[in-house]
Amino acid sequence: MTEKICISGLGLIGPFGSGKKSFKEGISSGRSFLKPVETYESNHLAGAVPDFQIKDYIKDRRVLKYAPVTQYALAAAKMAVDEAGLNISKADPEKTAVFYATNLGSINITETICNTIDEKGYKKVNPILFQQSVFNTPASLLSILLGIQGPCISLPMGFSSGGAALDMAVNYFRIHDIDLALVIASDENAQVSHQAYDHLKLLSPNDDGNEGMRPFDANRNGFVASEGAAALVLEKENIALENQRSIYGYIAGSSTAGDAWGHGDVDPKGTGLLLAMKNALSAAGIGQKEIDLIVAMAPSDQKVDKMEAKAIRNLFNEHCDTIPVTSIKSSIGETFSPAGLFNLCAGLLTMADGKIPPTLNHDRPDPDINLDIVAGRAREKKVDTVLSNTFSWGGIYNSIVARRYE
Repeated sequence: MTEKICISGLGLIGPFGSGKKSFKEGISSGRSFLKPVETYESNHLAGAVPDFQIKDYIKDRRVLKYAPVTQYALAAAKMAVDEAGLNISKADPEKTAVFYATNLGSINITETICNTIDEKGYKKVNPILFQQSVFNTPASLLSILLGIQGPCISLPMGFSSGGAALDMAVNYFRIHDIDLALVIASDENAQVSHQAYDHLKLLSPNDDGNEGMRPFDANRNGFVASEGAAALVLEKENIALENQRSIYGYIAGSSTAGDAWGHGDVDPKGTGLLLAMKNALSAAGIGQKEIDLIVAMAPSDQKVDKMEAKAIRNLFNEHCDTIPVTSIKSSIGETFSPAGLFNLCAGLLTMADGKIPPTLNHDRPDPDINLDIVAGRAREKKVDTVLSNTFSWGGIYNSIVARRYE
């Protein structure tokens, strides 16, 4: 398939609120949305979705009983579909697909089930909770609500899930000849997962008021957990044009790769990410010098940020000196599965307004990270081609190349 895969709708929900305007203005303004936790006991910061009511997006009462992770996904998908002006009933239902990604799924419901079994026995668990807790609940429910009969796929692949779901969607366009796809990723905050990340020493510690995400900074010391959902409408170019869609850009290339290094670890040489980026550029048919912006994963980890910077430098060589690199995590936190899609959306919206969102808290440059970091405040630049990275501990890497549609 040589036809372009166009992006015609975005749905974004996170600690910044909802919608592309709140998202782009928030990350471009130099504002951090990370605050003390209010919904459960924790001494850490978190990024929480504010003032969310699913009834503001979907009127069907059946969705009220579902977990936040499912409601976020449904609301983001509805937002993307509405923005694209899609009428799913007029599309070919067998050539319309759903690709859903999550890190931990309905973790709060899973915790409720486990606590009930432990305290009262399995017979006291509400049976409805089991069907609400499985990873594919949002995708299945969305396909039911919209009447989608094509592929309905869920990917629980950790932090890289969102990017991997989009990569799979792109391959389905090329191999299975689908016409339209909804790509959605969502995750929710939970006390048990927050405690687990704290126990693993992945969180930025709450010490002397210095807690926060510092991508690529010499003093980076971990991430801040966050939540939300991102959804994109992908369409074949001819269908988008026939329906007079507004097109944000198109997916020129994407790739998912591994480093075969170790469980819960990354190859410090960056071999997996280097392969993903290299393959994404190859699929796009472009060279290194054609990339105008890199939206990095950069989870504020000493080892991992250095690895990503090394992989970027090894691929782009001297071109690194003229390619700006940014990370939006210091603004919205580590959103897990939606992170790759948020990164991509940041790049797409930068194509529209020419304003690269800054990397916050980059106050002390790391001498081992030799990149052009967009630090402190937004930078104006015409961006036609963006590279977005995301990956998981354990060696799953994803890179996406998006280009301006002209």
